[in-house]
Amino acid sequence: MSLSNTAVYALCAMLLIAVVGAWATQTMKNEIKIHYPDLYDYIGRPGLFSRRTIYDQCRFARFIFRREYNSLDSRRIKRLGNVVLLCNLINVMIFVYLFSFRYNDFRGWIE
Repeated sequence: MSLSNTAVYALCAMLLIAVVGAWATQTMKNEIKIHYPDLYDYIGRPGLFSRRTIYDQCRFARFIFRREYNSLDSRRIKRLGNVVLLCNLINVMIFVYLFSFRYNDFRGWIE
Protein backbone atom coordinates (compact mmCIF):
# COMPACT_ATOMS: atom_id res chain seq x y z
CA MET A 1 0.00 0.00 0.00
CA SER A 2 1.44 3.35 -1.00
CA LEU A 3 1.28 6.55 0.97
CA SER A 4 0.04 9.86 -0.37
CA ASN A 5 2.62 12.48 -1.23
CA THR A 6 1.48 14.58 1.73
CA ALA A 7 2.06 11.73 4.17
CA VAL A 8 5.50 11.02 2.70
CA TYR A 9 6.50 14.69 2.96
CA ALA A 10 5.19 14.88 6.52
CA LEU A 11 7.12 11.76 7.55
CA CYS A 12 10.30 13.08 5.92
CA ALA A 13 9.83 16.41 7.70
CA MET A 14 9.38 14.57 11.01
CA LEU A 15 12.58 12.61 10.40
CA LEU A 16 14.58 15.70 9.52
CA ILE A 17 13.22 17.62 12.51
CA ALA A 18 13.97 14.64 14.79
CA VAL A 19 17.59 14.61 13.60
CA VAL A 20 17.96 18.33 14.28
CA GLY A 21 16.28 17.88 17.67
CA ALA A 22 18.55 14.95 18.58
CA TRP A 23 21.64 16.96 17.66
CA ALA A 24 20.45 19.95 19.71
CA THR A 25 19.59 17.68 22.64
CA GLN A 26 22.98 16.00 22.66
CA THR A 27 24.82 19.31 22.30
CA MET A 28 22.76 20.83 25.11
CA LYS A 29 23.46 17.86 27.39
CA ASN A 30 27.18 18.16 26.75
CA GLU A 31 27.12 21.91 27.47
CA ILE A 32 25.25 21.34 30.73
CA LYS A 33 27.63 18.53 31.68
CA ILE A 34 30.67 20.77 31.16
CA HIS A 35 29.43 24.06 32.59
CA TYR A 36 26.80 22.97 35.15
CA PRO A 37 27.79 19.55 36.56
CA ASP A 38 25.43 19.85 39.55
CA LEU A 39 22.50 20.56 37.24
CA TYR A 40 23.58 17.65 35.06
CA ASP A 41 23.32 15.35 38.06
CA TYR A 42 19.99 16.89 39.09
CA ILE A 43 18.36 16.27 35.71
CA GLY A 44 19.34 12.62 35.87
CA ARG A 45 22.59 12.45 33.87
CA PRO A 46 20.69 12.13 30.60
CA GLY A 47 22.20 9.94 27.92
CA LEU A 48 21.18 8.66 24.53
CA PHE A 49 21.44 4.99 25.52
CA SER A 50 21.51 5.22 29.28
CA ARG A 51 20.32 2.52 31.65
CA ARG A 52 18.54 4.95 33.93
CA THR A 53 15.00 4.60 35.20
CA ILE A 54 12.07 6.19 33.41
CA TYR A 55 11.84 8.77 36.19
CA ASP A 56 15.46 9.79 35.58
CA GLN A 57 14.86 10.06 31.85
CA CYS A 58 11.73 12.16 32.39
CA ARG A 59 13.66 14.71 34.43
CA PHE A 60 15.34 16.05 31.29
CA ALA A 61 12.03 16.20 29.41
CA ARG A 62 10.49 18.09 32.33
CA PHE A 63 13.53 20.41 32.35
CA ILE A 64 12.90 21.18 28.66
CA PHE A 65 9.11 21.51 28.74
CA ARG A 66 9.13 23.73 31.82
CA ARG A 67 11.84 25.81 30.16
CA GLU A 68 13.98 25.67 33.29
CA TYR A 69 17.07 26.19 31.13
CA ASN A 70 16.13 29.88 30.79
CA SER A 71 17.37 30.47 34.33
CA LEU A 72 20.93 29.60 33.25
CA ASP A 73 23.46 32.23 32.18
CA SER A 74 24.53 30.48 28.97
CA ARG A 75 22.95 31.89 25.82
CA ARG A 76 23.98 28.77 23.93
CA ILE A 77 22.12 26.46 26.30
CA LYS A 78 19.05 28.70 26.09
CA ARG A 79 19.11 28.60 22.28
CA LEU A 80 19.64 24.85 22.20
CA GLY A 81 16.80 24.37 24.68
CA ASN A 82 14.50 26.42 22.49
CA VAL A 83 15.50 24.37 19.44
CA VAL A 84 14.83 21.11 21.30
CA LEU A 85 11.45 22.36 22.50
CA LEU A 86 10.48 23.65 19.06
CA CYS A 87 11.49 20.42 17.32
CA ASN A 88 9.46 18.36 19.77
CA LEU A 89 6.40 20.58 19.43
CA ILE A 90 6.56 20.58 15.63
CA ASN A 91 6.87 16.79 15.54
CA VAL A 92 3.87 16.45 17.85
CA MET A 93 1.84 18.78 15.61
CA ILE A 94 2.78 16.81 12.49
CA PHE A 95 1.89 13.55 14.23
CA VAL A 96 -1.49 14.93 15.28
CA TYR A 97 -2.10 16.11 11.71
CA LEU A 98 -1.21 12.70 10.27
CA PHE A 99 -3.30 10.85 12.82
CA SER A 100 -6.28 13.19 12.46
CA PHE A 101 -6.38 13.88 8.72
CA ARG A 102 -4.25 11.20 7.06
CA TYR A 103 -5.22 8.16 9.10
CA ASN A 104 -6.51 6.31 6.01
CA ASP A 105 -3.07 6.53 4.39
CA PHE A 106 -1.71 4.25 7.12
CA ARG A 107 -4.63 1.83 7.38
CA GLY A 108 -2.86 -1.00 5.53
CA TRP A 109 0.15 -0.68 7.82
CA ILE A 110 -1.78 -0.68 11.07
CA GLU A 111 -4.17 -3.55 10.42
